[in-house]
Amino acid sequence: CGQLDVLAYLFDECNASLTALCPHGDPLDPECEMLGYEPMPNPAPPLFIAAESGKTQVVCMLLKRGADINAAAYDGQTPFYAACHQGQLEMAKLLHRHGADITQADQDGTFPVHAAACRGHLHIIQFLSQIGVNMEARGIIYVGVDWNQVLNNATPAMIARHNGYAEIVKFLQATSDVQSASMVGSKRSRSDVPMVERAQNAGVAHRLKPIPQWLHETMQAGTEEEKKVAKKELKKLQIANQQVVARAEQARMKQTTLV
Repeated sequence: CGQLDVLAYLFDECNASLTALCPHGDPLDPECEMLGYEPMPNPAPPLFIAAESGKTQVVCMLLKRGADINAAAYDGQTPFYAACHQGQLEMAKLLHRHGADITQADQDGTFPVHAAACRGHLHIIQFLSQIGVNMEARGIIYVGVDWNQVLNNATPAMIARHNGYAEIVKFLQATSDVQSASMVGSKRSRSDVPMVERAQNAGVAHRLKPIPQWLHETMQAGTEEEKKVAKKELKKLQIANQQVVARAEQARMKQTTLV
């Protein structure tokens, strides 16, 4: 009996949870061990662990049993994010075919394309470009030997350049040149359009979460500690609104493609 059969038995007969956050990297957890964990203090659902490890058969089995394809780990990273971060191209393609959200950021505001650029995965960057991911998307990413440096408002090209991945920079520059040429006399690129306008165009303006008055007041007149808390709350709201708009735009893009 192989490990895949054992996993199937655990989920079908023993009611193992498809959504529980496994202690990622805990050698005492048999489900996580068979899924193929890496020692990381980042609890994650089974599908995430399998996707990160490139175990396509396990991912297919979990999806057939109803696992949420976008179920995130404790830090907000999705299975698709994990596949891009680890350079798992076939896994990224599999998840994309099954409808994974390709633009969902983690809790820090880092998108899959940023994670791929940070790790030097040119093949992932090329794939993301092919499926329509915005190569000019800006976000936050931690870099450096101990991940103790932060690049704010960074594009994939900026991240790749910082880490010395010349081939990625070259590819992104060529992609940017082509897009710039095709945009002459046409509409603005998505990155130039205000969030509210994008939401209106996508028909989801009513779903945007408004910024509470207390946040505005705190940012202007609060103590340093209060401002720090307010900034975190503001960031959460901004990321949530970005995700609402990005998903709506992606859904509209798919509908346009099917027509």
